[in-house]
Amino acid sequence: MKGVQITPERVKVVATTLLNQVAKKKRSGRFMLSQLENSLREGPDSALNVCGLARQEGVLREAKENPEPWAEKLRALYVSLFGDPSRLAVSLSGNLMGLEEEGKEGKGKGENLTLFLSLLSDAVSSRTEGESSKRPRRSSRTLKDALSLPGARRRRRKDPNAKVAKAKGEEGVEGEGTGADENPLLPFGNSVTVGIASEQSSFLQMSVDTGEEGGFMGQMEIPLMVLCELVSAFEGPLYREVRGTGLAYGCDLIMYRGSEELCLSLSPATDAVKGLERSLECFRAIATGQRPLEPAEIEAAKSSALFSVISRGETLSAAAADQLRASLRGVGPQYNRDMITRIAETTEDDVRAAARQFLPRFLSFPVSPDGLAIGASLAVTTSKQKAAVVSDGLSAVLAASSRKEGEREVSGGEGDPGNGAEASANSRVEEIYREGRRVRKVSLKRFLTWASGGDLEGLCE
Repeated sequence: MKGVQITPERVKVVATTLLNQVAKKKRSGRFMLSQLENSLREGPDSALNVCGLARQEGVLREAKENPEPWAEKLRALYVSLFGDPSRLAVSLSGNLMGLEEEGKEGKGKGENLTLFLSLLSDAVSSRTEGESSKRPRRSSRTLKDALSLPGARRRRRKDPNAKVAKAKGEEGVEGEGTGADENPLLPFGNSVTVGIASEQSSFLQMSVDTGEEGGFMGQMEIPLMVLCELVSAFEGPLYREVRGTGLAYGCDLIMYRGSEELCLSLSPATDAVKGLERSLECFRAIATGQRPLEPAEIEAAKSSALFSVISRGETLSAAAADQLRASLRGVGPQYNRDMITRIAETTEDDVRAAARQFLPRFLSFPVSPDGLAIGASLAVTTSKQKAAVVSDGLSAVLAASSRKEGEREVSGGEGDPGNGAEASANSRVEEIYREGRRVRKVSLKRFLTWASGGDLEGLCE
């Protein structure tokens, strides 16, 4: 890495190239969905948003127009990152049998040895944490911690009625974040549809929190993993309801351990509204037992989960990279090996329990008009011409699903996922879906302006 020259001319050329790529990405519904999801789920100072497309564009334009100071900044950053060997994480993997053969033959070509280097930079952290001696050891940082700046915590789940209680002067529930530490609210709410003129298909991602139970080494990590494999399998429940009826090409239930999220993804979709409606009905049938999970399905899902774990170490480079990621995730080097045992020990009842516990969180999805951080988000990108129709349709689907779930809780119907009937269920649903709580339609320009930290005044539709 020595001898790298960072000149204003090179900075300008690279900035121009990257700006051309930004223009292309802004026309992609799939890519903009990820940017929208990050903005809804993460705090404004999260690394995912700080390095997002909206802020990148502003930085690149400035670097292109005035490259001299940016060349100086990049040179200083280069020295800071690569001048300190302690910032390099090393993971070494080798084929022991191959190395033994090389030793016998007296040849050391290194074909059976893989070195994986990764730069672990906490340069940004030093801005708020002071001296490097005060910073935490990198080995103790989890992947979720590494994705957020210190003090910029991910949005926590909160009571949908917390603001109402606060307005009435009632004492908030401890840990619900109703006090001064509340995160800044989103101007669009937690459910947003963005129209893109060049896009014809729809892309939808609906996310709910799983909590620590669904994170790395969580109690429900493996049962939830098997459930996702089962629901998303070829010719599985979700496939038959959504892709089999031509509503979406891709339909998956995905768990993200690092951010402790469970996501429904329809990408791309020909009809996002009907696709979401069918997906929620599928989840309701599984959670209540109307659509039983057969033993053969569960065994097939466990086999698929085992294959996904084993395939992570198929090559030396993959094994080395996975060992490095294990330290970032805060798990031991035997994590994958332990997972194989844990998957084998997972019972049918464990998977059914995961379905009863987590799938209802999609069914009573709380739409919030003011961005109250309640541990759920719905991000959709679609054709600009269809954005208003899609927003209205999704609002109706979510309202109907939540009301139906509330009625089921009150009646204590068959397959009740737990907690029994609550007398306030219907009133709670009506509170959540009172006037104004709907999926918002937002223009691409307005979203990018807000995501880059700009002023929204005058951009309202």
